[in-house]
Amino acid sequence: MHSKKLSKMVLGMALSLVMASGTVLASFAATTNDNTTTKGTISFKADKQEPGDPDDPTKPITPDPDEPGGGETTGALRILYVPNLKFGEHENAATGDYYAKPMKAKVENKDVIRPLSIQVGDSRSDAELDGWKLQVSQNAMGFEDNSDPQDPKQLTGTTIAFGDVKAELNNATGVNKNYTGADLTKDGFTIEPGQTKKVMTGKTGLGRGTFMNVYGAIDSKNGNEANNYNYKGVKLTIGDTPSKGSYETTLTWTITNTPN
Repeated sequence: MHSKKLSKMVLGMALSLVMASGTVLASFAATTNDNTTTKGTISFKADKQEPGDPDDPTKPITPDPDEPGGGETTGALRILYVPNLKFGEHENAATGDYYAKPMKAKVENKDVIRPLSIQVGDSRSDAELDGWKLQVSQNAMGFEDNSDPQDPKQLTGTTIAFGDVKAELNNATGVNKNYTGADLTKDGFTIEPGQTKKVMTGKTGLGRGTFMNVYGAIDSKNGNEANNYNYKGVKLTIGDTPSKGSYETTLTWTITNTPN
């Protein structure tokens, strides 16, 4: 009898202990420590950089792809436009000066003729605005005619001169069609085969915008064709009598964020 009561008492204590232990375990299991993540986002579209009209830099200009056509680069600091140079077709092969055709283009969907220009666009962040430099190199052999591999020809004694230059800009300070400050250079230059020349430099103070050197002015004769205008902004000088042929040279334009 006592033995049965003792067994019941022990069993009851064991059940109580198990229940109590279960309560403690349940209490630990209910504690949660977990995490998740969210994101904050913002985006900035790249500035739409286009060549500007030398007559009004606030207006975009679309150069004709063939008259004379030209080149560009991409990126926040970029070459917006550098021209091909078309010195024309001539009856007589002679020494002397030959002038590049001006640019045919469209502004606000209208056909226009403009002087040749070289243009740089800068849309970098404030932290990156450390100035820039544009250079040009001419291939070592200059103007060549390789149409007949058995009889290659070369023009000798040549120079290309970019002259009568003015600087224009369109930046945070506004539009200036005849900029004379020291932050943007406006020096003309002459290049010979194998040379590299500095074309234009911009200092840090210029900020973001469109910057150009414009060479020469248009003297209208008649019509609306590039060869009907008297234009002398870019000149090829041939010092030695050439042979008849079609000659071509390559100019390589390089922009860097090192202004000096």
